[in-house]
Amino acid sequence: MYSSMIEGAIIVFGLIIAMLSILNLVDKDLVRDLLTIISILLPLIYSYRRREDFRKFKSLFSKRTS
Repeated sequence: MYSSMIEGAIIVFGLIIAMLSILNLVDKDLVRDLLTIISILLPLIYSYRRREDFRKFKSLFSKRTS
């Protein structure tokens, strides 16, 4: 649950930074670096969330078989 909230916050942060860059209110190099970091973090958070969901799914079947 928290991972999806963090993922949403990072996406919103990235969109705000991109909009500020379009309006020329933020340095372009800073924006490029921040968006690079965000593009690295999002797949990591997404894969963590998928692993979490898979564990829950797997535990449903292990409880049924025992």
